Amino acid sequence: MHSQEEAVRPEGVRVITVNNQRLRVAIRPGNGSRNPLLLMNGIGVNLELLQVFVDALDPAREVIRFDVPGIGGSPSPAMPYTFLSLAHLVAQMLDHLGYTQVDVLGVSWGGALAQQFALQHSPRCRRLILASTSTGMTMIPGRLDALTRMATPRSYTEPSYLKEADPDLSSEGLQWESEVVREAAPALRLGGSRGYLYQLLAGMGWTSLALHLQRWAHGVVNAYQGTCARRRAISHQSIMCGTLGWL
Repeated sequence: MHSQEEAVRPEGVRVITVNNQRLRVAIRPGNGSRNPLLLMNGIGVNLELLQVFVDALDPAREVIRFDVPGIGGSPSPAMPYTFLSLAHLVAQMLDHLGYTQVDVLGVSWGGALAQQFALQHSPRCRRLILASTSTGMTMIPGRLDALTRMATPRSYTEPSYLKEADPDLSSEGLQWESEVVREAAPALRLGGSRGYLYQLLAGMGWTSLALHLQRWAHGVVNAYQGTCARRRAISHQSIMCGTLGWL
């Protein structure tokens, strides 16, 4: 008879080394007809917590998961990292695994990393899906006390902590959340406190808004350059318009 922990153990788990950093990854094979999907999890959460979601996806789609450094089965690096450096590490991980382009889904903290990756390595991200995330420091803040209480792995392991974190949570809502916590608890594999701290530090001062503005400005410049090229080459049938392509 299998235990709950064995039931949530994902297939295709292995540890690889990328740029001197060991990363625990899990790959669910597909049939090659769909673009691979790369999942980026929330703060303090290991890849097993996404198993139910992976099981619900079309089996034709290949799914890639990984534990960020310091979480789950990936050891903490010697020094803190930024979203910029972590996005670069993810690109190197994809190189190691043999993927050229993926669809990316980021949840919460992982949504911030997904935004950084999509902007930093745009040719490698075909589609970007964001869930329960934000633009970083430019977001409209919630209650500071609630954010502080919820930014801890205890919300995944202790049903009673949910009520402490949100005193306004209804008994019905608390019961539902507690059931979710009980089901997820066997899959939780906490890393050290240093790894969790590194995740918090990566988000401090980060925002994707500046990246979006930079990309927008780059597009405007390219469009202007393309207009100039069109005026200089008006007799040509095909006109190169920067990143807009041939017109």
